[in-house]
Amino acid sequence: MGRTEFSRSPRLRQQVLDDADRNPALVCEPISPSDHIQAVQLLRQRRDKSYSLCDAMSFVVMRRLGLNRVAAFDEHSRQFGGLEVIG
Repeated sequence: MGRTEFSRSPRLRQQVLDDADRNPALVCEPISPSDHIQAVQLLRQRRDKSYSLCDAMSFVVMRRLGLNRVAAFDEHSRQFGGLEVIG
């Protein structure tokens, strides 16, 4: 099973979610209405990219928070550009 397929395995999905809940280094940042609007604009502007609305919202929130490093296992963060991709 590939790294990006964890959500298709109920057992592995539960393990990942439980680990995330117990990790004090992880913070769940709320998405604002403005973040959502900016993410949709990003998708409209960059039609040549294959990232999802969820990816675009993550990029917008990261930009808002001043974050430039991301742990990622697919090409979408590289497509966005300007991020140091770990993973």
